[in-house]
Amino acid sequence: MNYYPFHLGDYAIDTAHLSNDEDLCYRRAIDLYMLQEGPLSDDEANAKQTLSRRLRVAEQTLESVLNEFFTLTENGWEHMRCNAEIAKFQAKSDKAKEAGRLGGKGKQANAKQTPSKRLAKAKLTNNQEPITKNQIIDAAASAKKASKPKRESKAQPIDDAYLLELQAKYPHAKVRDQFANCTKWWLEKKQTHPSRRALVNWLDKVQPPPIASAALIDSGLGDKCRPL
Repeated sequence: MNYYPFHLGDYAIDTAHLSNDEDLCYRRAIDLYMLQEGPLSDDEANAKQTLSRRLRVAEQTLESVLNEFFTLTENGWEHMRCNAEIAKFQAKSDKAKEAGRLGGKGKQANAKQTPSKRLAKAKLTNNQEPITKNQIIDAAASAKKASKPKRESKAQPIDDAYLLELQAKYPHAKVRDQFANCTKWWLEKKQTHPSRRALVNWLDKVQPPPIASAALIDSGLGDKCRPL
């Protein structure tokens, strides 16, 4: 193992009483244990001496650490926490190898298929029903419609300021009364309120203005009104 999880909190609790040399020895022993994925050997006659040289620590320090944190078995000096982490790593590694082996078989089987078979398989949906041309066209139209921004209305409201401006242009017409008549006609015939262009058209029929009314009309379109 080139990597293993190291839990700082657990380690600090278990090793708070160790000296610096013992702490260094314990860390190096754990690293060696995880690197070789197994117990520290005790087969040789001078196993502790060999291990102490390998870990670069005093033999007496090593013996103290082994006796406190490791258990001597027929396999060597074992560490329960390290064994658990190694078992997790090996199980995960075996699972990844199996998945890779199965994935390789799938790729080989797919490579043996003809291009037409692969294309037919790719066009199937989850329920194994083929996608028709109409479905493709409908999907494209729906996506285009969803992406198309809505146009904002440019019509400006008919307020008091606009009515006063119209009154100046149509001095012989009672603009407010004509506006009420125009609105009534539009609500009855069109079920909506008149636009500025519609009101100007209405006033043109009542009294043609001396000044062209185009300056008072919005750039948007509107229907002509006829007076009552």
